[in-house]
Amino acid sequence: MRARLFLLVVVAAVWIAAPVEAKGPGAVTIEGPGLPAPISLSGPEDGPGTFPDLVEQMGFFPAVFKPTPHPMLASAPTSDLGPKLAVTWRVPQGPQVAWLQQDLYPYAAGGPLTYTAPAQRLFGAQISHGGWYAAPQSLITLLRGVGVPDRAALEAGAARPASRHGGSPWPVLTAIGVAGGVVLLFTTRRLNRRRRTPLAPA
Repeated sequence: MRARLFLLVVVAAVWIAAPVEAKGPGAVTIEGPGLPAPISLSGPEDGPGTFPDLVEQMGFFPAVFKPTPHPMLASAPTSDLGPKLAVTWRVPQGPQVAWLQQDLYPYAAGGPLTYTAPAQRLFGAQISHGGWYAAPQSLITLLRGVGVPDRAALEAGAARPASRHGGSPWPVLTAIGVAGGVVLLFTTRRLNRRRRTPLAPA
């Protein structure tokens, strides 16, 4: 009986401690309609460097592990969120790979924000708690350094594809119609000439 109780205690301790001992992300991809191309970075989640700074300042660990005190917010602190970018964290653990999704609002009023949807399962008992995270202003400097443009450029880039591909199809259809008409007219004239040409006497 005691052995069984001891085993249950050990299993419970390992189950609870698993999220704390789990490694952080190894890579991140930032993309969105306002970016000219997706931005990808990788590296260890600790130590100096741009990647570990992004991990810390975008609130990855508070969103996943729920530390005390818990900095995550239940709702956005502003309604002026600005343009949104999609963030995908790649989280390796041994032979397995998991993914954590975040929404990034670098130019929200009052400072950059990230939102992590709750109940994203990573490894076994490790589940993201999610919520809104008020990032420091220095995150904007980091993002600008890896290729995220300012708010105006981001909004202009997001609007550009719609104006380029969302126009009227009539110019293209008209061009196709004109080209087809020219081909038909040329073919008709050749047939008429052949019919009008008298046959040579035998």
